[in-house]
Amino acid sequence: MALVFHPHPSPGSSRHRGRLARRSSLSRRMLIVAMDVLYIYEPQRAGQLRGLPRGTSVLTRMFNLDSMDDAVLERHKIANLFAGFFTTAAGADGMPGDGMVAEMKTETADDGTPLASLEPGTMQDLPPGMKPEFSDPPQAGQEYSHYLRGHLMAIAARFGVPYEVLTGDLRDVSDRALRLIVNEFRRILEMWQWLVMIPRFCQPIREAYLDAAVLGGQLNPQNYAAAREDVAETLWVPQGWPYSHPVQDVDADTKAIRAGLKSRTATVLANGEDPEEVDFQQAADNARAGQLGLSYDSDSRRAAPGAT
Repeated sequence: MALVFHPHPSPGSSRHRGRLARRSSLSRRMLIVAMDVLYIYEPQRAGQLRGLPRGTSVLTRMFNLDSMDDAVLERHKIANLFAGFFTTAAGADGMPGDGMVAEMKTETADDGTPLASLEPGTMQDLPPGMKPEFSDPPQAGQEYSHYLRGHLMAIAARFGVPYEVLTGDLRDVSDRALRLIVNEFRRILEMWQWLVMIPRFCQPIREAYLDAAVLGGQLNPQNYAAAREDVAETLWVPQGWPYSHPVQDVDADTKAIRAGLKSRTATVLANGEDPEEVDFQQAADNARAGQLGLSYDSDSRRAAPGAT
């Protein structure tokens, strides 16, 4: 998925190195070296130089689905034109009985064809000898919902988004199944974060910021050229995911930490927090509680009953 579009391939391509990209504005034009432009996309194969939008292969399907939805809407509008019609038995001469229909006044077209408009719910008093008949307008069709669901599932699969997340349709989905769906979706997003956004967008911008700060005299680290990699090294902490089931999730994290399967630092980072900041906050809370003579179970210095 390309986030920043640029007319040239990746800046690493030598045959395009040094080309200039133009950026227009209302007041002026600026020349930007192509090497200073980030072209962000998710490579699908080795040697790929350009990004491919995920929706390309389903554009026709989405267009047809929209056309189908418009057609069904039009059918519903026609179905709303529910009206009643009067019929009479034919006489011996084959003409309508009593000649009542022949006396009814209707509008005609230029070629003499009788015209009658349909108004929703139109009915009239029944004269003697007449019986009602009702129109049968077309319906949306019983298979329309299945047809729509199938196309939406194909579109969701192409974009890498679960159908339930894309549409909000949670029918026939249990709580356990929904958790599996959401967890799998989170794995896809985390893969995209750590393989595309952070290394190809966030880290290059941070390095460019540090280079500009050093060249502009705002920062003056010692031997920056040799220590640049260490200075630019960053611990990226994406936004944490909320608990699906707080009681079960916290209990699982607690048991995993006590069993040595994961560290408390890794758990805090997974929640999108800074472990050192959490420690400072806990120490400040405990110190303030001690000064006020308060005792809480949240004090990590006090073992909870039954804890080992």
